[in-house]
Amino acid sequence: MAVALVVLVSCNGQSDQNSEKSTPVSQPLSCYTFVKGNDTIMLSFIVDQNAVKGDLTYNFFEKDDNRGTLDGTMHGDTLFADYKFKSEGMTSEREVAFLRRGDTMVEGFGEIKQESGKSTFKNRKRLNFESNLILTRSDCK
Repeated sequence: MAVALVVLVSCNGQSDQNSEKSTPVSQPLSCYTFVKGNDTIMLSFIVDQNAVKGDLTYNFFEKDDNRGTLDGTMHGDTLFADYKFKSEGMTSEREVAFLRRGDTMVEGFGEIKQESGKSTFKNRKRLNFESNLILTRSDCK
């Protein structure tokens, strides 16, 4: 009986090691919020290596909400993503950029162009991140 127990423990040890290698580690969800008066922006995303997936909502007072998904990449501290959203009953797509500064994400703005049915930045290197739209790290709810 003792021999069988040793073999069982030994097999379990190997099995656990193999499953750790084949099971991807879940990445933590990062959440950021902007609140000013009745205006809010909520950003949540997961980074897997450099790939980013998430959600973004703009809720500005007396304007239609924009709610949608992000699909993009991190380039250093900068998130570039395609934002697919619904607003005023229509689905639209535009490129967004956020610069991580400590515990904040600052939205970047720049000249845009229409390309294949979506708005994209003409030149990412010329984006302005001196916006008042500064999202602060928040609890993910």
